[in-house]
Amino acid sequence: MDSPLPSRRVNIEQLVDRRAKHWDHARETQAGLQAVRRTGLGPYVAISRAIGTHGRTISQLVADLLGWDYYEREIVEFIAKRAQVREHMVKSLGETQREEAMNWVRSMIDGHAVAETVYFRHLVAVITGIAAHGNAVILGRGAQFILPPSAGLRVRLYAPKPWRIETAMVRYNTTREEAEKLIRDSDRAQARFYKDRFHKDMLDPLGYDLMVNVSQMDVEGAARSIVCALRGKLGSEAL
Repeated sequence: MDSPLPSRRVNIEQLVDRRAKHWDHARETQAGLQAVRRTGLGPYVAISRAIGTHGRTISQLVADLLGWDYYEREIVEFIAKRAQVREHMVKSLGETQREEAMNWVRSMIDGHAVAETVYFRHLVAVITGIAAHGNAVILGRGAQFILPPSAGLRVRLYAPKPWRIETAMVRYNTTREEAEKLIRDSDRAQARFYKDRFHKDMLDPLGYDLMVNVSQMDVEGAARSIVCALRGKLGSEAL
């Protein structure tokens, strides 16, 4: 008898299934056609965060405030690793959107803006496909370096290291020494990911439209500042 799937994986599969139904519904109803942009990519919010900055909570709040879909790292990777789900996502796009998305993916790959591995090509295609559906908040996986800056808002969440350590101690119920190591290892891995995959410095402010010091406000304030910046950049009529 097969062993049961971990609850986290089951939850992700259920979330992706709901997203797929939403993609289909958006094509089949007039309301969906009005809600999803017919040309180009976006609108989107791409959020990059250092560990210990409440990234998931803030990203979900942003999605809730906007009424948009939220895609965290695990959901994006789940789609990227499953050909059937990737194909469904692409097929549910309108013809113009599909062509625009594929042209953008080709420009990223052909221009060597990203590292060329099979998995990473899939990852770029998935994030581009999510943006083509529009109205998406994407946490992590370098979405801010994949998508066209003009189509959305690119955000970096940060805080002083001592504050992040205290936050991680509470979040992961761990000791100070373990929290320090967790943050150190995560920062190194994240910097290496951006450097190897995008040839970018994750701390370069030119890679973002907005950098939010989350130690200076609560999570609701951080989320509202992101929504305000998005409206200021794209205009309320574009959302």
